[in-house]
Amino acid sequence: MEKLLLLAAWIGLTIGGAVLAFAWPQARYRRIRYRVDDHGLTIRRGIFWRSETFVPRTRVQHTDVVQGPLQRLFELATLIVHTAGTQDASVGLSGLSYGTALPIRDFLIGGDEEEGGV
Repeated sequence: MEKLLLLAAWIGLTIGGAVLAFAWPQARYRRIRYRVDDHGLTIRRGIFWRSETFVPRTRVQHTDVVQGPLQRLFELATLIVHTAGTQDASVGLSGLSYGTALPIRDFLIGGDEEEGGV
């Protein structure tokens, strides 16, 4: 009887873990929101504990658009914004389409349009 109970618990945990492994990334992706405006980049994320990160455009040092092998396969990218500072010195926004990540990167590092460029 104990073996049967142990087997049932193991099967339940395995099925529960598998469901969680498939459902968690989708739920996490659905809870990410971002906004890009003249002031900078705002990222809101979280399922149970929600956080909001604001990166002022004036603090952006440089940006990276990164793609791993699976991201390239699905034409996705991660935008990484590096700032001046110690806390949250780099902020990542994953799950963007590659075609969306590049214009955001260009906008954030574009600088002030009022200044004359060489």
